[in-house]
Amino acid sequence: PGHWDALRSLAFSPDGKLLVSGANNGIILVWRIDYGPPD
Repeated sequence: PGHWDALRSLAFSPDGKLLVSGANNGIILVWRIDYGPPD
């Protein structure tokens, strides 16, 4: 799991438990910091 294109943006949730990443190919992934792979 992950992006195969260049990342365009990253953002953490206010509680710091999630990281959201967006890539040039339009894919957005939500990563649980305490868990690992994206949902």
